[in-house]
Amino acid sequence: MLRDEAFLNPANQLNEKYASGHFFQVIYGDITLSENLFFQIGTRVKWFGWHNGMDTDTIGVNLYGITENDSFDIENWQLTYIWPEAFFSMGIGSLPWTPGPAKQLKAANYFEWLFGEEKNKTLLWSAFTFEQSSIKFVYAPRGPWVPESFLENSPSILPGSSIFYSQGQFFAGSLDIGLFVSWDNDWTTGGWASYMIGTDLLAYGEASYTTKNWMPLLDSSNFTVTMTRKNGIRTMGGILYSLPLIDLSFYFEVMYIGDAYDKKEWENLTQTLSTANSILGPAAAGVRGSVLQHMRWSYMSPWNYALHLRPNSSLFNILKWSYSIRYGILGDFYSRVDLSFKIFEGVEFLFLWDVPFAWGEDIGGRGTEYFLYEQRLKLSIQVTL
Repeated sequence: MLRDEAFLNPANQLNEKYASGHFFQVIYGDITLSENLFFQIGTRVKWFGWHNGMDTDTIGVNLYGITENDSFDIENWQLTYIWPEAFFSMGIGSLPWTPGPAKQLKAANYFEWLFGEEKNKTLLWSAFTFEQSSIKFVYAPRGPWVPESFLENSPSILPGSSIFYSQGQFFAGSLDIGLFVSWDNDWTTGGWASYMIGTDLLAYGEASYTTKNWMPLLDSSNFTVTMTRKNGIRTMGGILYSLPLIDLSFYFEVMYIGDAYDKKEWENLTQTLSTANSILGPAAAGVRGSVLQHMRWSYMSPWNYALHLRPNSSLFNILKWSYSIRYGILGDFYSRVDLSFKIFEGVEFLFLWDVPFAWGEDIGGRGTEYFLYEQRLKLSIQVTL
């Protein structure tokens, strides 16, 4: 459900959809080529779709049948080789490892920006794993020869250049320390550390520095977006606590983003968008769209806080759930409920509900309507044969 007067989308100038649905099938094929060599391919066929938007001419269009928008797509393919005792491994496709224990606030972890969920399609990786350490390398090629379905082109996530990434990790008892460096026409470096205190408390932190221009600024004279950088620093810290008497884990995290809007910059953006509306009229929707395209949506506030709750095991081996609440843009909170209910073996019902709500001060006269959506609901059924 869209907000009627969202700060960045008044009167739905961006023509966002109120509802959309897809019915598709995903097929995976796994092949064991030898004792240490494995291959997997995944394809998706979308054969039903519908959407409802503000434009009444489009309501009901594509309600039934195959359309030109339906597609057959190779979602991913993977080839993995593992040396005996896992001393050396290499592969093409998704990565089998993710550094750092952060659960909600991922922006301090550069690895998540580049190789997190749904951004890991064309990767070449290798790893050397020792008893108390490891060294890992990733190459993410970009170019016209890479299949389009393997790319992630969002300007706020990937720069469009080939990425070279390496990391070293060291384990000593309850201590886990990692360092990384990455190059893709810009340098990014950082690290993470975690330490287990007793059996129920984990403390962890991440930090990074980049030469990238991540922060979009809207020019008040010509209404074009330019990217800039304040200090390139991102840091976060958190704790994970598992209650000894209840099967429940708490994750509390705090993050600082150097390249984000402070209160004055939000006020300047509000004023510039207001000026664009008065001068450009309906064409101002393109200005807002340009801002949104370059904005890291959830990370445009210097300080972010999050609390994440989830049980350590499913209820009766049927129900899994988690709840998150996050504070970011001044005066706005964001909550999420995630449920997975196993109807019977091989069939799961999935429920995802996002609800933003306001609390606190007004920023630049924008009211409390920063988010495009008043709430978002996602329902799906997953069938595994």
